[in-house]
Amino acid sequence: MLKIKRIVVPLILIQAVSVLVLWTLDSVNRASQEIITLFLAIDLLSFAVIAHIYRSGREGLTLRRHWIIVAGVAILLLLLTTVFVT
Repeated sequence: MLKIKRIVVPLILIQAVSVLVLWTLDSVNRASQEIITLFLAIDLLSFAVIAHIYRSGREGLTLRRHWIIVAGVAILLLLLTTVFVT
């Protein structure tokens, strides 16, 4: 359970920050539209990892670490991309 909390809590925090950023953006600018797309992708990837962890735990399956690592790297790349877009 402690391993799951170490994965899920940062993902929820990333989602919360991402939603706050999405609320503050203006959707008229071209740059803002690109940033909205990136932050929406971050939200969806985070949600997918949390759903995978929940379903794996509920069904008694083992967690597939490589998929969680791949999703984490993708989230980090998307976050870095948002820095370079602005």
